[in-house]
Amino acid sequence: FTAGLPDALDVFARGLKAGRPVADSLSIVVENAPDPVRGELVRCRDQIKMGTTLADAFADLAARMPTAEAHFFGVATALQSETGGNLTETIENLSAQLRERRKLKQKARALSSEARASAIILASLPFAVGLVIFLLNAAYLDPLFSDPRGRAMLITGICSIALGIFMMVRMGKLDV
Repeated sequence: FTAGLPDALDVFARGLKAGRPVADSLSIVVENAPDPVRGELVRCRDQIKMGTTLADAFADLAARMPTAEAHFFGVATALQSETGGNLTETIENLSAQLRERRKLKQKARALSSEARASAIILASLPFAVGLVIFLLNAAYLDPLFSDPRGRAMLITGICSIALGIFMMVRMGKLDV
């Protein structure tokens, strides 16, 4: 839905710019939009045809689709309907903003990919070394399993690794 929304908004804005009513412009979008966007906009178009205001129909869309983009669309149309102004310009600007937001997310994901790769390598390194030691000399690791102090050290080490993995995952997530 999020990927197809900016293109659907562009088609909607062009229909409005051409002088078509809102329901007709939504019908054009419904004919051309990919499936997740099509289904939701069909419901909006049908609500508008049944007498629901444009702002309420798009607010319902934002409630059905719990994405930031759908919420932006609902809020933008509600503000535009309350304050007046050019709906076409509002939708075109929103479409451009949604595209820029998607680009920013992709850029942040690309920039954080090195940190994610490092996290995977660092998280798997102790287990890989343990496996190599086990394959070369299994008796070397026996105190970790037979001695109570070894088990405590093993549990502490695994908990430390789990905490490190958790911290690396949290640091690698960027909310855009």
